[in-house]
Parts: sequence; structure tokens; C-alpha cells
Amino acid sequence: VFFSCSVLTSRDWEEVIKFIREDEDLLIAQNKVLEATVSHPLNQLYPVKEEYQRLFLKKLISQLEACGEEVSNEVYKNYIEKLNSTSELQEHHHRHFRIEGKGFITLQESTRFVQELH
Repeated sequence: VFFSCSVLTSRDWEEVIKFIREDEDLLIAQNKVLEATVSHPLNQLYPVKEEYQRLFLKKLISQLEACGEEVSNEVYKNYIEKLNSTSELQEHHHRHFRIEGKGFITLQESTRFVQELH
């Protein structure tokens, strides 16, 4: 869901929190979520929209805090990096769609075109 920049439902967030809580070390589990999303090599090479990443991290933090969980330094660090990023300069962003058993297909979208329509 993250790679296609789709809206995460409350059920999606329940699954994320469940995954984190099932781990013996909640902070390491949070870092695993980062590794599977914003820090994933695919996202590093072909990043999804900065604003989406920022909102994802903000929601992750709020979900963890709502459950009374400590938020890892890595989650905060990534969120602060996204807050300080110059997303206005990002001319392109990507969306990735998983093809079962074959990996991902990546689409490049022009950020500028979308901004001009608003």
C-alpha cells in the first residue's frame, strides 16, 4: 500500500501496530516498518512523493502514541528529515505496484504537472 501511495485504512494501521507489538523489541519492530517503507531500497532509488512519506510517518507516530508505545529515534529522525526536505524541488515522484511473484512495476509521475493543476 505504501509504495502505491494509497490511503492507508484504519485496518491497515491496525495491522502495522499488531506487527510492531508482536515483536519482542518494539523499537526494532518500528525500524523494520521503516525498512519496509521509507527506508526501503526501492524508495531510496525511486522515491514516492515526499508529502506522502511525511504523512505516513506522522500517522505512524500518532498511532504509536495513541497506543501508549514509545516511538523509536529512527522514526522521529526520518520524520524530521521529511519535514526539512525541499519537496517543492522534487520534479518527479514514483508509484510502485506489486505484481505477485514478479516484483514491482514503477511509474514516474511529474510533480510539477500535478502542482500546476491545483
